[in-house]
Amino acid sequence: AKARNNYVVNKVMGLLRERDNVEIDIVTINSQLRVRVLSQNHEEAIILIDEILEGKNVALKPDKYTVDLALVPLAREGRLEKVVELIDGLGKLDAKTLSAFLTRLVDSREIEAAEVIFNKFLNGDFPDCQPMARHFN
Repeated sequence: AKARNNYVVNKVMGLLRERDNVEIDIVTINSQLRVRVLSQNHEEAIILIDEILEGKNVALKPDKYTVDLALVPLAREGRLEKVVELIDGLGKLDAKTLSAFLTRLVDSREIEAAEVIFNKFLNGDFPDCQPMARHFN
């Protein structure tokens, strides 16, 4: 079933790209990336992530869903610099989203990647991401 899903998505994307009047946006790409990740086709997921990171098409600017989908394939390939690049490219990032990214990595047993990202946060490498203060008064 996984191979069939991948085939169908690739076929549909190919047809969309052939049409001149159909513009592919990040939501469409995220859908394609999701199928590749869910089918554990990390090699094709990495190829798609690299296309997004090339940044030739402004409509394909990664969003938080792109980052969430790309975390595990990139971490498994040892490409943590790309994970950092994606997170940094989001600009203003709330701590709740960063926490979700870290949880995704930990749940996928990518502890080293989660540790690297968390340490970068603690070192201030993501200046637009501020921790949420909790008051216990």
